[in-house]
Amino acid sequence: MAGGSPGWQARSAKRPQSEKTGLTRAQAELAEVKAAQARGDLLDARAVHVRWVETITALRSALLAVPPRIATQMGLDRAAAAALDAELRAALDQIATARE
Repeated sequence: MAGGSPGWQARSAKRPQSEKTGLTRAQAELAEVKAAQARGDLLDARAVHVRWVETITALRSALLAVPPRIATQMGLDRAAAAALDAELRAALDQIATARE
């Protein structure tokens, strides 16, 4: 049979349409992403990561400043202040390693 089987011709005819549909879909998705960026609906993942690191670092620093302030306000001795500091650090370490 010249030109192959009829099934081959049908598959061959469908492939360009399928590729065109895929391209059209990809172009539409790209247009949606660009529109969302223009509206400010999307955030840059790197910028979000940097901001989270800054926020968590500031939070950790603020929390670690609590034990000395409490020790001073409450008139705690060095052993009590050190125990409070150690417990807070242990809690922070536990939070930091919870995902690992």
